[in-house]
Parts: sequence; structure tokens; C-alpha cells
Amino acid sequence: GPEIVGGNFSANLNYSLESLDGSPKEVGGNYSILGCRYIKDIKGISPEIGGDLKLTNKPFLVFADFEYRKYSNIKGKIIKK
Repeated sequence: GPEIVGGNFSANLNYSLESLDGSPKEVGGNYSILGCRYIKDIKGISPEIGGDLKLTNKPFLVFADFEYRKYSNIKGKIIKK
């Protein structure tokens, strides 16, 4: 992916995506990982997220918010559906 995204970044419904490696180094807006069923962890997530982190995958839903914040400086909310 690109190095820097000034707005929102979405990996939504990318059924072939298996990891977040290659994510932008910085996202100015929200970062969404919705419906990516093969991603098992958040290693490789953007280290800087200016908005919310939005997740739906079952493996992601079990983690507490502080665990996501270990990998990324998330300025907004963590929204798990």
C-alpha cells in the first residue's frame, strides 16, 4: 500500500488478504478491516492512525483495546462489530 494516506484507509472485504504487512505507515483518518476473514492478527497495522480503527473479524474481536494500541497510536475509538 501507499506510505501515507491522508484520509481513510480500507481493507474491507478483501477475501484474499492474509496479513496487514504493507499497511501505510500513517493513516490520517479511519482504518477499516471489515470482512477480511483470513487475517488472524494485527501485526503489520499502520503505526499511526488519526481516526478510528474499525474491525469485524472474529480473531480481532477477542482482543482488549490496549492490545491494539500496543501496535498502533490510534487517536480515535476502536470499534468492534
